[in-house]
Amino acid sequence: MKSSRFWWGWTALTLLCASTAVGFALKSRVLGSHGHGHDEALDFISVITAFLTTTAAIVMGLLINAAKSFVDTTADHWAMYAAQLLRLDQCLRNYGPETEPMRRKLQSFTAAVIANTWRTESGPTAVGYPEVRSMSRERASLVLSDILNDVKIAILRLQPSDPVSIKLGADCFEQYQEFARARWSLLLGPQNSVPSAFLRVLVFWLMIIFICFGLRAPASSIAIIMIGLSATTLSSMLFTVVDMVNPYDGIYDISSDTMHDVLGVMTSHNPPANVFP
Repeated sequence: MKSSRFWWGWTALTLLCASTAVGFALKSRVLGSHGHGHDEALDFISVITAFLTTTAAIVMGLLINAAKSFVDTTADHWAMYAAQLLRLDQCLRNYGPETEPMRRKLQSFTAAVIANTWRTESGPTAVGYPEVRSMSRERASLVLSDILNDVKIAILRLQPSDPVSIKLGADCFEQYQEFARARWSLLLGPQNSVPSAFLRVLVFWLMIIFICFGLRAPASSIAIIMIGLSATTLSSMLFTVVDMVNPYDGIYDISSDTMHDVLGVMTSHNPPANVFP
């Protein structure tokens, strides 16, 4: 993923600079050989360039907004996910010692989620969990679903002996269902809001614009510097978009701190090891 976003940035910068060079070459060979209509042609190119630049600016703005909305939505899903996970753990603790095996499974599940989602970071060490990083993400998701299913069955098998336990057992199952819904909302949400095919078309549009820049720009060092800065700016925008739509492996990533904090809260309430062998 990291190499992908750098590839987009450098490739876009190279193509835009090359497009400007093509524009300069066309200007010297085509416009330079025709004295009549030279000024009119340049004026017309300016109009076309202004139109294309405005269109590209609108598209880039919408693209960046879509990427930002994608990251914000995903972060909101994670916040709900973490909150429901804590509520489920709290409910299991309220029920009593019988639910400690379930809580241990839930902690193992949480650690595995962290390790599977943020694969470039060091995984949790305080809790044992399946080696999800040796699996594909799809296979790891199935393993995690099996762990949660075990927790669900264990909750259903609880045998409350008094009215309070009956209410707590029902509450635990309700909290499990809420957490399951939060998990599926996260899993089934959009994984990448910007198709690579669209980015390729966008780079092609920008190349046409920079060819127009080369046709219209004077052959001066200031013009070349300004075009180079423009190419760098647009390339960095594409880099940012590609980085944002991969929110677990980039500069603008979604932090794993929240999930680590959740795991820390869960493990902090574990009873001593000699109480529950």
